Amino acid sequence: MEILQWLTVPTAAKRLGISAVSTYRSIERGRLHAVPTPLGLLVDPSSVEDYARTRRPVRHKGERVRATVTA
Repeated sequence: MEILQWLTVPTAAKRLGISAVSTYRSIERGRLHAVPTPLGLLVDPSSVEDYARTRRPVRHKGERVRATVTA
C-alpha cells in the first residue's frame, strides 16, 4: 500500500473514536502499525481497520452495558 494513503495520528484517532494520546499508546503497544516521517508518524490504514474490528467498545462513565441476544 502506498504511504501516501496512510493516516496521520489525529485522523486515525478520529476513525477509531479515541484520543490522539490513546492512538499513540496503541502504536507503542504494537496494536497499530505506524512509521516515522519528517512530518510525524503515519499510521497504516489497514491496521486501523483491524484494530477497530477487534478492540473492545469504549464505555463512558455512567453508560450501561446492554446485553444482546442472538438467535
